[in-house]
Amino acid sequence: MSGSCRHTRAAPAAHTTYRPLQHDAAGLLHSKVFPGLRLAVDAMLQDDLATVLREQQRALGEAAHKAFAARLARGALVSGNPGQELAP
Repeated sequence: MSGSCRHTRAAPAAHTTYRPLQHDAAGLLHSKVFPGLRLAVDAMLQDDLATVLREQQRALGEAAHKAFAARLARGALVSGNPGQELAP
């Protein structure tokens, strides 16, 4: 990870404005909506797609993503708010 500060912008679905996202100490952006979705920023900017893919595959193996995928498979998530469960 270089010492420079890079920002990536993401648009919330309900808004037309963008807000900057900060990467973590390892240079990764983590989705706040979809557990297990993350991006290796420096690797992507350096066109190192093998590292981008390797990091994403690692994220997909984590418990938070597996729990999220199980909730999706059950249809237990509220449309438009993946962090909120439907009542049983």
